[in-house]
Amino acid sequence: MSGLEKTVEALRRNGFNCEVVETRAVALERAEALIPEGSLCSFGGSMSVAQTGIKDMVLARYETLNPYDTALDEAGKLEVRRKAFSVDWYVTGTNSITEDGTLVNLDAYGNRVAAQVFGPSNVLIVAGRNKIVPDLAAAQERIRNRAAPANNKRLGRNTPCVRTGKCEDCSSPERICNYLVVAYRCRPMGRITLLLINEQLGL
Repeated sequence: MSGLEKTVEALRRNGFNCEVVETRAVALERAEALIPEGSLCSFGGSMSVAQTGIKDMVLARYETLNPYDTALDEAGKLEVRRKAFSVDWYVTGTNSITEDGTLVNLDAYGNRVAAQVFGPSNVLIVAGRNKIVPDLAAAQERIRNRAAPANNKRLGRNTPCVRTGKCEDCSSPERICNYLVVAYRCRPMGRITLLLINEQLGL
């Protein structure tokens, strides 16, 4: 059994809906089919969601609470993030997936991980096969020393990891590594649907 197959079986056993698709184009089609017409949506920051075209599709097809609307000031964006807990579908990515079927995420403000675990009626998570790691230790290693430094650089943050390329466990006011959440199981079962794409996506 391949690592991908093993991971899918474990995710399903842990209560997550999980579909494997071969390309980001198919993922876009599946996302559109999964989210019913008339749904109220929101989303968390995710390069994978953007790279698949799912973000643009959601904004075009559904009423969407957009926390990244440039017309909003910081207070307005915060209010949208709070309201996102009552949407029908919350769409985002994940930092790591372990082969025994857990989702591991590290967040700056906590809104993305909070919405994953409670609030929205349904959660759609989009991830490439590169997010799969053997275990929790490997998940944290991947997040801290690969994803977080790259994300800080992409966001123009002035944190030590941008300079060194690895986590320095800093106390920078611009630190984005603040809330670590491990989803061991999905409850209620099936609330979270994972589209696992057999491509490299995100960081």
